[in-house]
Amino acid sequence: MITLKTLDDALLLTAYEKAVNLNLSAEFLGILESEISNRGLVIIS
Repeated sequence: MITLKTLDDALLLTAYEKAVNLNLSAEFLGILESEISNRGLVIIS
């Protein structure tokens, strides 16, 4: 089970989801993925 530590974590994951849906650049997605990983969060697709 994943526990969001802060509202920022939730917003980061929401931003990633929106970026994927909008087909934003791979570079931008990579930046978001890096920050998600640094926070110890997991992307579930």
